[in-house]
Amino acid sequence: MCRRLALVVLTAVLATVLAVGTAGAGPYVPSETPDDTWMTNGTVYTSALSEDGNTLYIGGKFNRVLQNPPGQSGPKITVSGLAAIDVQTGNAIGSWTPTVTGGKAVVRSLEVKGNKVYVGGNFTAVAQTPSAAQQPRQNLAAVSATNGAVDPDFVPQVTKTNGDPYVHALLAGDSKLYVGGFFNSAGGGKVRANLAAFDLTTGALDGTWKPKVSNQVKDLEFASDRLSIFAAGAFKTATSASGGTAQSRESVARFHTDNGNLHDWQVPPGVIGAPQQGWDLTVTEDLLYGGFGAGPNFAAAFHLDEGNVGRMEWRWDTVGNVQTVALSQDESRLFLGGHFGTYVLDQKVCGNRDLSGLISVNAATGSVMCDWIPELAPTDQHNANGGWDINITDSKVWVGGGFTHVNGIDQRNLARFAYEPTNFPPRVDLDGYKSGGIDAAYYDNIDFTGASVSRIDPTIDFNFGDGSPDPSIDRDTFSARYTGQIEAPVSGQYTFTTRSDDGVRLTVNGETVVDNYTDHAPTENSGVITLQAGERYDIQLEFYENGGGAEIRLYWQYPGLTQRQIVPSNRLLNSGSPNFAATFVAGLGPQPIVDQNNLSVTDTDDANLRSATVTLANRPDGNAESLSADTSGTTIVANYNAQTGVFTLTGPASTDDFESVLRTVRYNNTALNPSGSNRSVTFVADDGTVNSNTATSTVTVVAAP
Repeated sequence: MCRRLALVVLTAVLATVLAVGTAGAGPYVPSETPDDTWMTNGTVYTSALSEDGNTLYIGGKFNRVLQNPPGQSGPKITVSGLAAIDVQTGNAIGSWTPTVTGGKAVVRSLEVKGNKVYVGGNFTAVAQTPSAAQQPRQNLAAVSATNGAVDPDFVPQVTKTNGDPYVHALLAGDSKLYVGGFFNSAGGGKVRANLAAFDLTTGALDGTWKPKVSNQVKDLEFASDRLSIFAAGAFKTATSASGGTAQSRESVARFHTDNGNLHDWQVPPGVIGAPQQGWDLTVTEDLLYGGFGAGPNFAAAFHLDEGNVGRMEWRWDTVGNVQTVALSQDESRLFLGGHFGTYVLDQKVCGNRDLSGLISVNAATGSVMCDWIPELAPTDQHNANGGWDINITDSKVWVGGGFTHVNGIDQRNLARFAYEPTNFPPRVDLDGYKSGGIDAAYYDNIDFTGASVSRIDPTIDFNFGDGSPDPSIDRDTFSARYTGQIEAPVSGQYTFTTRSDDGVRLTVNGETVVDNYTDHAPTENSGVITLQAGERYDIQLEFYENGGGAEIRLYWQYPGLTQRQIVPSNRLLNSGSPNFAATFVAGLGPQPIVDQNNLSVTDTDDANLRSATVTLANRPDGNAESLSADTSGTTIVANYNAQTGVFTLTGPASTDDFESVLRTVRYNNTALNPSGSNRSVTFVADDGTVNSNTATSTVTVVAAP
C-alpha cells in the first residue's frame, strides 16, 4: 500500500516548470534493472514518503537494514520493523531507528502527516531506538519523522477480543487519522468493526465516525475531492456509521469522510465476487484501480464518473494475488505487485516472458506494457510472498516485499528502479523536411535500445515475416520508430489504420491516434483526427516485435478517398540532411543563410524551447563579421557576442517562435576586402533538458560585383 503524496509533490513541481516555460518530458520508461540501494533482512510490507519527498519510510518484519546482501561485508543497522531510506542516494538513514516489539512485531501500514509518521501493524510497544525504553502501544503509534521519538500524547488502542489484531491501513485527513484493519475494539474497549478514526494530535477515538464492515480492511484511499473514503478488504457487507441494515459490498466500499455513512456508489454485485480480498487501491478523478486475490486474482479499474455505478472498465487476470497497485505520475501506467507468476504459479506474458511478481499495464485499457516485467524471486517457495508495496517518487519506482533477487540480482526485500522521462531532443533542419518518405530507426531490442539502423523508408508497409529489417537486427525482439511529417491533401476527418504484429503506437500532431502496445497476432487498429488541406503535421509511429511473425503497415482514408490506402511516399516527409549552403555577396548588407521558407524546428515531447545558439565558427575578418535575426512578435531575446562569434537566442518560447526567428538569421561582413574562405555557422536548440542535433550552414563569401 502506498500514498500518492509523491504524485502531489511532482504535480506541483511540474506546474511550476510549465509556468516558466522550460522543457517538458517524453514518456516515462522504467528500467527493469534495480538501482543500487540498501535492503532489509525481512519482508517490507509498506512504505510512505516524507512530505518533502526526500525520505522513504519503510515498515515490515525485519531487524536489519544492510548495504549489501547477507553474507557480504558492508554497513548494517539494527532496527525492528521500521527504517528510513534517503530517496536520492538509496542509503539507510542511521539516525531514524524507532522499533516495534511484542505481539507479531510487524508493521503493516505507514502514513506521514506533518512531522509525524503514524505506524500500524501488530505490536505492543514502541521505542525511539532499539536500546531505548519501550513504551506501550496497542498496534497503532506515532513517532517523529525527524528522529523517531515516540509521541507521548498519541496513545490510541486498537485490539481484538479473539485472534490477532492488525492495523493494515492508515489515512490522514485534516484532523483525523482513519484506520482500517482486523479488529473489533478501539479507544479502550469501544466497539469498532475493522474501521475507526482518531484525532491526529491526541489519539482520542472519534465518537461518530464508526462505519462497519464484515471482515478485515486492507487499504483506505481518499476520493480525489477527499469527500469520501474507499475501503478495500475481505468483507461482504458494510454498514453506515449511523446504523441501519448492512448493505452488500463485495471487497470495496465507499464512506463519507465527514460522518462515516455508506456512500451510494458501489461496484455492481457479482463483478468482484465473494469471497474475495481487496488488497490495495489507487484513485483518480474518474477511475478506481484495485488489486484483488483470494479466489480469482486480478487487477481492475472501476468508473467513478458514471453516477453511483462503479462499472468495471477493464480487468486483467493473474495467477496469484495482486497485492499492490500504484499509478505513474502522468496516470498512464499502472504498476502491479504481488505473488502472481512466482515459483509454482506459472504465467507468461508478452510472447514468452515469465511473469514473476511485478508488471505494469496501460491504465486506460489494462493491456500489458511489455517494457517493464522485472522478475522477483520470493523468499517463500509456496508463493506467500513477492511484491507487497510499490511507491512512485519523481524518478524511481520503489518496490517492497519478500524477495531475494530481482532479475537475478541479489537484492533483498527492497528495490528501486530508475523511472525517468525519455527526453527526445529537438531537431533543427536548416532547409526543412523533404517529401519522399519517413525517417526510420530500427533497434535490436524491443525497448528502443541496442544496436540500431537508421534510414529513410518510402512508406510504412512491411511484412517482415520471420525476418527483420536489417541483418544487424534480431528477428524476434526488435523495435522501430518512424518519425517525420505528413501532408494533408484535403480538409476533413482522417482515419488512420495500423496493421501490426506486435505492439504499435501512433501519434499525429501530438495526439494519440492508435495505442495497442501489446503482443498480438496481426491486428488492425484505427483512430480519427481532423486535418487541414496543405498543412503538414508531425507524425510518429512506434512498433515492436516480440516473437513469431512481424508486420507493420500504416493506412489512411479521408474525404473523397473511397478506399483506404497505404500512406503514400509523396505525402510523407523526412528530415534528410539538416544542413544548408548559402552565398554571401559583399557590400549588400546582412543576407539570409538558411532556407527562409522551409527551416524547421521540432521537438517530439516539448512545446517550448529554452534557447538556441548560432555560432560563427571561423571568422577570418574578426569583428567585421556578425550574425543577426528578427525577434519581433516573440519574447525571444537576441544577443551577439562579437568577441566569440556566438549569437544567443534566449526564451523560453514556443518551438514555432524559435522556428520563425531562426528563419531570419542573417550573416554580414563589413570588411572592405573580406576573406574568400567559406564560413561555417552552426545551429543548436536546447529544450531545457537535452540539446538538438547540430545543423550547419556553409556560407560562401564572394566579392562585391
